[in-house]
Amino acid sequence: MPVTARHRLTVAPGPRVDGPAIVVSGRAAADGSLRGIASGEVPVRGTYLAPWLTSANLLGYRAGAVVALRYDPREPQPLRYASALRSRFAGETATAAGYEAWRAATGRTDAGRTHLYALVRMISVLPAETGHEHRVRGGWLPGSAITRVTPPALDD
Repeated sequence: MPVTARHRLTVAPGPRVDGPAIVVSGRAAADGSLRGIASGEVPVRGTYLAPWLTSANLLGYRAGAVVALRYDPREPQPLRYASALRSRFAGETATAAGYEAWRAATGRTDAGRTHLYALVRMISVLPAETGHEHRVRGGWLPGSAITRVTPPALDD
């Protein structure tokens, strides 16, 4: 039995207003879909991205997208990848596909539970002159963070 039938999911050729958009395409098609969702041209009930679409530009749209990952991008190993990427390619932001390739090349594995993550934009309401500027540094997304939005499992 196909996974969709087992979980009573209907796959439609395009977005429907009565359900979520599950984006599993490549980056270019995902970009177009997320632009439409963010602008309101494509009304949906939630947006879910495939793990390989985890990147600053795709999560940066105000489409409320979440992504399923088996690792927390804020943990030491993914942050080492982001740091190594920035040191070799200034200005580049981390992606899940890049992390997977880096992880495979370094012989490391992540076998954690799958959780949903979303982009959280960080803002500072106090001026930097007061010494209370709290920008996100060293993370995957400039000025933002990827944070877990699903509750922990009982056995986590």
